[in-house]
Amino acid sequence: RDLDQAEHWFRMASKQGFQKSMVGMYMICTERGQPDEALQWLTRAAEQRADPSVMHMLGMHLLEGTLSAAHIDEQKARSWLTEAAEMGQPEAQLAMVKLEHGDKARTRLWLKRAKDQGNRDAAAQLAWLYTKEGNFYQLAHLIATWLTRGSGLARIMTSSKWSQ
Repeated sequence: RDLDQAEHWFRMASKQGFQKSMVGMYMICTERGQPDEALQWLTRAAEQRADPSVMHMLGMHLLEGTLSAAHIDEQKARSWLTEAAEMGQPEAQLAMVKLEHGDKARTRLWLKRAKDQGNRDAAAQLAWLYTKEGNFYQLAHLIATWLTRGSGLARIMTSSKWSQ
């Protein structure tokens, strides 16, 4: 079977330290319903700290328990997500917004960083935050910036957060 053959080659490459092969093993184990082994492979891949997207993926699994509820660990999730966010991974930066639990300064920091990388969800959340605070100067600046980029301002203005 193709999956068995892929597993053979991914295992061999993983022993040599190839991160993408470790991610491949994670995917195979996930497909086969082996969450413990999948998490081990993903953790080994993330520990190389070469790809913040892998670190983000691990952090989200640990936060949400998407591989298994037994794997939920908010402290480890926060650590992986923070590191990925600091490396510039925009989805990790958005995840950090949820973990800040009401710290407005930190929330704004992560939203701005994600927005600055072109993340539309972050821009929409920032627009909602500015509107809620009555900070129309910052809102106007945000809108002008996104208009000059041609970055789908309509999506920001029609997001569910905006209409609340």
